[in-house]
Amino acid sequence: MSRRRLVAIISASFLLLVGLILGGALLAITQTSYGRSRIRRALIDAVTTAMQGRGTFYVGTLGGNLLTGLTLDSLRIADADDSVFVASGPVELHYDPRDLIDKRIRLSSIVLQRPVIHLRRHADKQWNFQRIFPSGPNAPRTRELRFGDYLVFSQLQIIDGTLVLTEPWDGADTLRGARRDSVVRAALAQTEHEIRRSREGLTQTRRFTHLRLDAPSVELNDPDEPDKIVQLARLDADISDPPFRLRNAAGPVRIRGDSVWLAIAHFDLPGSTGALSGKLWWGSDLPLRYDIKVVGDSVSLADVAWVHPTLPRTGGGSMTLTIRNESTNLHILDYALSDMDVRSVGSRLTGAMTFGVGGRVLQVKNVAVTVSPLDFDLLRVFNGGRFPVDWQGQFFGTVRGRGGPLDAFQVDDARLEFHDKHVPGAVTRLTARGALNILQPSQAVFLGLHVDVGTLDLRTVHYLFPSFARIGGTISGTATLDSVWTDLRFRDADLSQHDGPGPPTHVTGSGRVTYGETTAFDVDLEASPISFTTLARSYPGLRFRDSYSGPLRVRGTTANLEVETTLTGPAGELGASGVFNLAPPVYGGRGTLRAHDLNVPMLLADSTLPPARLTGAITGDVHGDSLSDLAGTATAFLDSSRVDSIDIARSTGAFAFGGGRLRVDSLLLETSLFRATAHGALGLAPAVRDSMQYVVTVDSLGALRPFLGLGDTADTAAAADSSGADTAAAPDALTGTLRGEGVLSGSIDTLDTRGSVTGHDVGYGANRVATLAGTYAFRGLPHAAVGRIEGAMDSVVVAGIRLDSVAGGLDLVDRSSGRLGIRIVADSERGAYRAGAELAFARTARAFQVTVDTAGATLKDHAWHLEQPAHASTDSSGTQIDSVVMRSTAGGVLRMRGSFPQQGAIAARVAADSLALADIGTLLQTKKPLGGTATFTWQLSGERASPVMAYTGQLNGVAYGDLHLPYFTLAGDYADRRLRAALEVYRKDTVALKADATVPVDLALARVPTRLLHDTLSGHIRADSVDLSLIEGVSPQFARASGAANLHADIGGTIAKPTVVGSLRIAKGAMTLPGLGVRLSNLNADVELTRDSVWVARFTVASPDIDGSSASVTGGIAVPNWRKVRTLGLGLTFTARNFQVIDKRSLASLQVSGSLQAGGTVDYPVVQGDATVVKGNLYISDVYRKQVVNLNDPEAYSIVDTNLVQNRGLLEASPLLDSIATHLRVPSLSVRIGDDVWLRSEEANIKLAGSMNLSKTGTQRVESGTLRVSRGTYRLDLGVVQRTFQVDSGTVTFYGDPHIPPDLSIWATYTVRQPNRAVSEDVRLIAHITGTPNSPQLSLSSNERFALSNTEILSYLVFGQPSFTEVTTNPVLQQVAAALLPSVGAVLERALADQIGFIDYVQVQTGSYAQSQTGGAGDVTNSGSSFLSGTRIGLGKQVGERTFVTVNAGLCGLAGSQSGISFSQSLGLTVEHRLSDGFTLQGSIEPSSAALQCRPGLTAIGSRPPQYGLDLFREWSF
Repeated sequence: MSRRRLVAIISASFLLLVGLILGGALLAITQTSYGRSRIRRALIDAVTTAMQGRGTFYVGTLGGNLLTGLTLDSLRIADADDSVFVASGPVELHYDPRDLIDKRIRLSSIVLQRPVIHLRRHADKQWNFQRIFPSGPNAPRTRELRFGDYLVFSQLQIIDGTLVLTEPWDGADTLRGARRDSVVRAALAQTEHEIRRSREGLTQTRRFTHLRLDAPSVELNDPDEPDKIVQLARLDADISDPPFRLRNAAGPVRIRGDSVWLAIAHFDLPGSTGALSGKLWWGSDLPLRYDIKVVGDSVSLADVAWVHPTLPRTGGGSMTLTIRNESTNLHILDYALSDMDVRSVGSRLTGAMTFGVGGRVLQVKNVAVTVSPLDFDLLRVFNGGRFPVDWQGQFFGTVRGRGGPLDAFQVDDARLEFHDKHVPGAVTRLTARGALNILQPSQAVFLGLHVDVGTLDLRTVHYLFPSFARIGGTISGTATLDSVWTDLRFRDADLSQHDGPGPPTHVTGSGRVTYGETTAFDVDLEASPISFTTLARSYPGLRFRDSYSGPLRVRGTTANLEVETTLTGPAGELGASGVFNLAPPVYGGRGTLRAHDLNVPMLLADSTLPPARLTGAITGDVHGDSLSDLAGTATAFLDSSRVDSIDIARSTGAFAFGGGRLRVDSLLLETSLFRATAHGALGLAPAVRDSMQYVVTVDSLGALRPFLGLGDTADTAAAADSSGADTAAAPDALTGTLRGEGVLSGSIDTLDTRGSVTGHDVGYGANRVATLAGTYAFRGLPHAAVGRIEGAMDSVVVAGIRLDSVAGGLDLVDRSSGRLGIRIVADSERGAYRAGAELAFARTARAFQVTVDTAGATLKDHAWHLEQPAHASTDSSGTQIDSVVMRSTAGGVLRMRGSFPQQGAIAARVAADSLALADIGTLLQTKKPLGGTATFTWQLSGERASPVMAYTGQLNGVAYGDLHLPYFTLAGDYADRRLRAALEVYRKDTVALKADATVPVDLALARVPTRLLHDTLSGHIRADSVDLSLIEGVSPQFARASGAANLHADIGGTIAKPTVVGSLRIAKGAMTLPGLGVRLSNLNADVELTRDSVWVARFTVASPDIDGSSASVTGGIAVPNWRKVRTLGLGLTFTARNFQVIDKRSLASLQVSGSLQAGGTVDYPVVQGDATVVKGNLYISDVYRKQVVNLNDPEAYSIVDTNLVQNRGLLEASPLLDSIATHLRVPSLSVRIGDDVWLRSEEANIKLAGSMNLSKTGTQRVESGTLRVSRGTYRLDLGVVQRTFQVDSGTVTFYGDPHIPPDLSIWATYTVRQPNRAVSEDVRLIAHITGTPNSPQLSLSSNERFALSNTEILSYLVFGQPSFTEVTTNPVLQQVAAALLPSVGAVLERALADQIGFIDYVQVQTGSYAQSQTGGAGDVTNSGSSFLSGTRIGLGKQVGERTFVTVNAGLCGLAGSQSGISFSQSLGLTVEHRLSDGFTLQGSIEPSSAALQCRPGLTAIGSRPPQYGLDLFREWSF
């Protein structure tokens, strides 16, 4: 063996031996109890030495192999006061011993079970571990690695650990005195933060319990890494402050000096998940500082409710949370929420906001939140309890503001809309800016908060505050609010109240309202204005209207409320001033209510009220807790006031309250209408009774109209004046006088009264009472009135029925029973009878019963009477009427009975047998006799909701004046909402017309939505070959009727829009119309009825006695709806040729030709066309009567249906006819007067010509054109003396202006023939008629060379000679003859005109009474012969349309052969022929002068031979 090999073996053996020795020693040290105890002791000594006596260290039993691992069953480190710093249960360590050899502490695993670490920071800012392990001077750092310079754990696990952190609390250090003490007490009392007193002062402790930590890497000390890094795989902890339950936190934690940097990628809370990043740092003697950002993907509000006690604990959402210390106060932590979208308690909040925690109060800052919505339930959570009132609803909108402490929260811009849950539809919108204290939301304090209310729905206010004034609508405007809302102060208010379409109320000002046990007001407003119109929608009892402005000052409490206001508006001025007590139990007031020139109808906006302006005041001082306890005085006065036409002089009243009485010391109301006085007293308490006397005198009932709802007397008078009627006969005039006087006694709960009323000439419209008198006496008013009223009225007219007297009495036996009696006496030419009734009534708890003991009426020769007492009752089950039988001594009977239960079958029957219609006419005093009889039955069965009816009836000989109806029968029934009727009209025992109809109608004996149903109806009318003579029996306006008519009509459609389809045929008809005096013949008609039109295919008629006469109607009528007659569209054409339209001697006889067109509608018709009066006579009254036609002449009514005009009792004026007359429009109607048209009267016989154009729009009628007078006579009637003037020419001019009447200008001549024409010429007197037709003027003149005076003209007219003529023989006889002979001629002229009807013109010129040739008086025989021989007679006749022939002849032949003039020599002839308008050709032959004067051989100067002439005339007018 070589030496090298040996050395190697020896060395190895040595080393092995050393190793065995060291290993054995190591095993002896680590694996034996002794060795381990030595190690434990050494460890304790080393740590204790490091503590330098400032603490204690304890280690329990060591375990493990100690080479690669170590276990400790317990561990405890405490400070000098034995306060635990670290304590732990079992600790398990794993390591590599080589790391220990290299002076590195590198644990591959460390497990701590139930460790407790208590970090305490003392008042000197030193931590407890710094005291336990004091640090020595820093050793100079070397490159050599020292033991402990490297401390790394590869796996750290803590199971159920606890970390306690205690620091000094200086939250109140900035405060002093009582405020600091208060804050300290509050901090010690609260449980959210663990704040305690210690020897070193106040401390705050935070606890981290149930710690569980899994860290795969923990670098506590690494020379290559300056930071301490813990990689968290999982961290669970229950944190006490803030109260988190952190779970599953994972991520790196870096400790750098005095800071901790976190990057937790994920963590869980009980209801939230998120991520966390940021840092915490400490040092510099400052509080722990935060800069942490938490991103909450899913956040439960229960996990963050620790921020403030009143935050909600339900709901959640997402948000980003940033935690920082407030820059100005590090003790305050700002929890800034951004990207917030949170839902809780029915609300959703989005946006951003910051909570500041740790200060004096919670801060909410940097608010930019949108609520959509914010439910009031969430606000209740924020409040921590209920609000004083039950707000319910949701806010929508945004809130932006700087925020701040909740007791000084600053709002920059809030825009909110509140939807009230209590009142659906109630919405409030507002904006706000300013500050408020919302530390307790239910007691919010406004700190200059400016609100702009877009709309505040007052229904919300009413619900929340039932005692609030019941003002409806909404409020809008602005105001600045101060103080707590229970002591609300407002300023700069500018508010408006809106309610409906009326103008708003607007007020400005400031004030204060304090709520509490009493409500106090201090309000100073300016109303500009108060809208009573709008306010009345809230207070229907308030009748004021329009707007009033003025100051309104209210101060005090409800028990002592001072009010001062004066309001001015359109109606005048009203005001109030005084102090009022509105607080129960005692109410009262002391003050004055004023009115100045107050227009009451305008104030009340009631045009039905009479005009009234009041000036006055009420002043009083009255108080009391009830009406009977009132005490005080009051006075009232009115002065310079007016109601309607009633002037109110100074009227006064003085009242006193006390002792349970209202004492009326004086009451005087003095007016121009009535005078009322009263004095006395009434009890206000039931046990106090007194009496008061009153007198009311009404001098004119007319002034009472407005108070009776009858309108204004001025309007009635004006209407009467405009119609020309007597005011007393106006349809609603109220007249008469009344006087009432009596005594009212008792107390206001039980009053008695007695008195009397008298009246004279009382009337309303056409109703009249000449006198009335009555008495009354009642007791137990107003609740249990018992007493009697009786009275009588004389000379009564009611609805045209004249009653001589009406008397009656009402006895109230008690509140529920009594008797009523009435007696009527009528003694009129149209109806005389006696009537009366006696009945008793009684009301029980279940029914109301009436018993008619007697009832009846006694007529002229018979009577009606109630056969036996009749009974009727009604109760909740229905109404019963037992048998009611009225029987006439003339044989007529009327029976009624019925049973109408609310449920079940009903039954009723009404029957009449031989009911004389004349009796009805007598009772109603119809203007015309009513005749005929009626027999009918009507039966009812079924149920109220679906009754069944059946009826039959026969009426015979029905007549009303001239209207006669034939015998007809009526039958029908009703069932299933269908009313059926069948009518048969008889003519001489033959059915002439049949009609039936079925109408959809609901006749249920109950309230139904509509009676007429929207359903089909049906009907049929049939009349085949009916003799037209049937109409003679209907009306005397038709006579001598013949021909046949066929009528077929089928009715369909609905009630709203019925249809009629059918036809009407008339063949060979003829009849006489007595009212017009004309006979019609050849009447043929063919009319078709369709669903929407009436087509007149043919309607022709003729005048039988006129050649070529005809008239026709063609066209159609559009029928949009048969029920709406006013809408019928007219399209008719009327044509006529030589048709006789009237032939009444007293009115007119006219033949017309032309064409008229009727268009438009029935309501607004339009008529136009042209017409020619071909031939005829118009008969007028005398000129001096100043009217063309006397409308009072009964003959004037005969041209129309007298039943429609005179018998107004049967058919009153039709609104439709009035509408037609008013709305008729005539654009143009041309009327031409033919060549054979005469205007005739007793005095005149004048031929007319010319043309006119008529038009009408509305009520305005316009005529234009000229009527010409070409010839005729006019007789001037001077009593016994009558003179006939020859009409020469004239015009009647219409100017086409409704305001300018027609102008008359007619010239006529009367020739006074002289007995000796050789000596004197005939005198021509001229009459000129001017003026207007309503006011004609007659002037007389002469054509003499020298004008004659009126006296001379009158002398010529009467005596035929001037007044200065000397009469030598028989002057009286001569003058009488001269006066009467021309009158005889006038009489002859009228007689001939009446007898010779075919002659148009008759003229008689009488001769004169002359003296004998010898100079003596002519004898009568000679004079009579001279008179006849000097008389001439003229006759005229229209021949055709254009020619007029006049023939005249003298009666010279009657004088015998001595005249020497033959009849042919005295003939004269004139022929006039109209060539065209304005041109006339006239040819004439006139006898010689000798023939005219009956003096043959006349050779005097001026005599002439026969004359022959041919003249052409041109006539024009302008």
